[in-house]
Amino acid sequence: MSSPTATWSTDVRLRRLSVSPLAVYLAVLALLGLIVGWVASWRELLAGAIVAIIGISVSALYTAGRSHYAVALSLADTTVRVGQRAIGQVDVTNIGKRRLMPARIEMPVGRRSAEFSLPSLGPGETHDEIFAIPTKRRAVITVGPVSSVRADALGLIRREIVWTTPHDLYVHPMTIPLTTQMAGILRDLEGQTRKTISDNDMSFHALREYVPGDDVRNIHWKSSARNQSLMVRQYEDTRRTTTVLGVDEDAASWATEDDFELGVSVAASIAVHAIRHGLELTVLSHTHTLRTTTPKALLNDSCRLETTATPTEWITRTMVREEPTATLAFVITGAQQSPTELRERLALFDPGMRIVVVECSVDAQPSVTHRDQLTVIRLATMTDLPRTLALAVAR
Repeated sequence: MSSPTATWSTDVRLRRLSVSPLAVYLAVLALLGLIVGWVASWRELLAGAIVAIIGISVSALYTAGRSHYAVALSLADTTVRVGQRAIGQVDVTNIGKRRLMPARIEMPVGRRSAEFSLPSLGPGETHDEIFAIPTKRRAVITVGPVSSVRADALGLIRREIVWTTPHDLYVHPMTIPLTTQMAGILRDLEGQTRKTISDNDMSFHALREYVPGDDVRNIHWKSSARNQSLMVRQYEDTRRTTTVLGVDEDAASWATEDDFELGVSVAASIAVHAIRHGLELTVLSHTHTLRTTTPKALLNDSCRLETTATPTEWITRTMVREEPTATLAFVITGAQQSPTELRERLALFDPGMRIVVVECSVDAQPSVTHRDQLTVIRLATMTDLPRTLALAVAR
């Protein structure tokens, strides 16, 4: 498998030698057996002690010796979507001059561990193992490091050698394309100006009479000569709309884990749409500020979002603190808070700010309600998002 994530390693990164409690127990009994058997001339006990010592010695000899491996861990892709299988491969090559004894290969995959048998390899021989990782939920799964393990049949002595570094596999949330351009909410410079008059910006608006303190660079001399008084230029404020999107990680806001996963998918869908259309966007939660340089970076960071039982503050307060000049806010939350609590939290925003609250609950009836600059969307599935968002935009 050729993959940009493949990493060959011939260097030993870590050695671990572990002796099981059973081996220690047998060694103590063997030593006592030797002493008692010798003193008491108890041949049976002496023979048993010698057998135990031989067994421990054979176990030690089985795990001894140097391992001359070149090990490569590769992933076909470091990002997959929820429900897709991730495919990887481990290649082990004997780079020594002698045949190597059989061993076992172990590799952590998230909270679990995968293992397979490594046969005896002659000089230059390679063994490869292809594996698949099912992905049922959004997550960052650590794959690796790959270790070779030698242990006797009884598990008395175990030697582990770590060969590779771990890789992160990003399981992205489900997203849905948004066909609407969200006109009237997400505004760009193209054809859209904010109706605020300023004395120095990009879009010319009108002329007015000069007043002391005006910038002399804005004087329009031809109009001043024609009107016999100084006239200065005025402009429309053409600042770009800045959008802030907050994902509520407060566990008390969400009824179930599925509700939170729906919320993350909604946030990711809106954010990816905004990034692809070149809109100024900040995405954050209680504990993370997500990268918005590319859709992939945003989706990778969204894999780390988790609910917390002890948030330090409301997500709205975090949004106001981090983006005080934002003109549009998306608040992605659950349906567990009362209308009074929601109003109290939204009161932190500037009164003239456009706010869109998306309440996610798998048991909700899809709806869109408007009140002044506030729009509240309730949805139960991802398929509800394009339609409800279009209704929010069309107000």
